[in-house]
Amino acid sequence: MSLDNQQYLGAGGRAGLPLSRYQRYSTTNIDVALENHRNTLAPHSETPTYSGQFAIQAGESPANFKCTHNVIDLKNIAIHAVAYDAPISIIDETRAKKILSLVLVIDGYCEIDDGEKRFSVGPNQMFIINTGQTTKGFTSPNLAYIVVRIEVSAITPLLVHMMGRSTAAPLHFETNPSQGNP
Repeated sequence: MSLDNQQYLGAGGRAGLPLSRYQRYSTTNIDVALENHRNTLAPHSETPTYSGQFAIQAGESPANFKCTHNVIDLKNIAIHAVAYDAPISIIDETRAKKILSLVLVIDGYCEIDDGEKRFSVGPNQMFIINTGQTTKGFTSPNLAYIVVRIEVSAITPLLVHMMGRSTAAPLHFETNPSQGNP
């Protein structure tokens, strides 16, 4: 599938948004979007995986706000396709304790503040939200992205096997691998 940016115009019924057969919701109400985002963070957990605050705030024209969220949940891995039709800011201070998120921007741009540095991410670039990391994002209108959320417990044994040793430190990846060292 081509990541031609022209196919991702308009969040409501976005013709090219991946996983369209698995739409969780599409709304013009920012409160509905916020509640749905919160409910998809840890759907399998009986005990909270998250602590802290998660917020979505509309940018310049909240009247134009629209969000579509498609998701397929594969037990320890969930794949989300999300699109916004208005500039927003997302403040994720939930400090996910058991989840690693790989985010690929497919349309639009966002500024990411990971608590240590601030960087821009555009189409076909990715960033990572590590476990325990506070992240803030500030988006352009018409942002669309894919998130692969992985429970750390699902990949730790594989990484230990690949490295040939265990590690006492939690997994931590470069937040902005799209702009890493050559």
